Amino acid sequence: MQRTVNQNKQNYDLSLQEKMAGEEGIIDKNYARGSITTNTNQISRLESSNTSLALKRDVFISDISPNIVTIKQSHKKALEYYQNKRAWYKFKTFSLMLIFVLPFLLVSVFYYLKLKKKNSPYTIILTATTTAFTILFLQAVLVFLYDILPKEWIERIFRILKEVPFFRYIIYYGSVLLVIGFFGGLVFYIQKRVFSPTKVAIRRLKDKKYPGCSFPLDSEHSFCPDCGLQLKEECSHCGQLKIRYLTHCPNCGNKESQ
Repeated sequence: MQRTVNQNKQNYDLSLQEKMAGEEGIIDKNYARGSITTNTNQISRLESSNTSLALKRDVFISDISPNIVTIKQSHKKALEYYQNKRAWYKFKTFSLMLIFVLPFLLVSVFYYLKLKKKNSPYTIILTATTTAFTILFLQAVLVFLYDILPKEWIERIFRILKEVPFFRYIIYYGSVLLVIGFFGGLVFYIQKRVFSPTKVAIRRLKDKKYPGCSFPLDSEHSFCPDCGLQLKEECSHCGQLKIRYLTHCPNCGNKESQ
């Protein structure tokens, strides 16, 4: 509105200059003067109303200030109560997951070690079971750590890394390689520990079969009559014949160097 008043003042001054120059006026002097008066009165009333509202605002703020302090204190207590309850809820959730997963994990590890010691063919089953419960256990621990750590910083760092194309590719392909490496390593471990030729041979010997072809075993023979695989060899310590797949000589008790 102040802009309108200024414009009308300029028009009024221009009309006065036109009158002093003796020229026919283009601008209506009376209209410009009336508009200036009307707009000025309106500005005065608005300023008066604004002052009155400002006083009322100050009085209202003064009245509610004690309540604001009380509300802030109540909000702080409520927030602390919520955070404590949330932390307790997270801890109970973590404890329940451990109660569910940890016994199964310990039992599977116990039987895995037991079967592995016996070179049992069922070791592979316990290997998969132990791996599954280990993943569940690690998931529970990592989720709990993620909740108690300043995760906003972790999320911020991860978000910054994703915004950079180079790091985004590293994260993507690194995750793929990590999964391949994990499962590839697991298969290699199973193959190495459970299905190695020595382990397979020992299991077949326990079943009284020749290691190479599972032909019925005759302990008097040094070679398999079906496939010709050598069964016995001389002990490097005592010179007596021993089964080549066993680590210790049954005659002298010494361990063969691998």
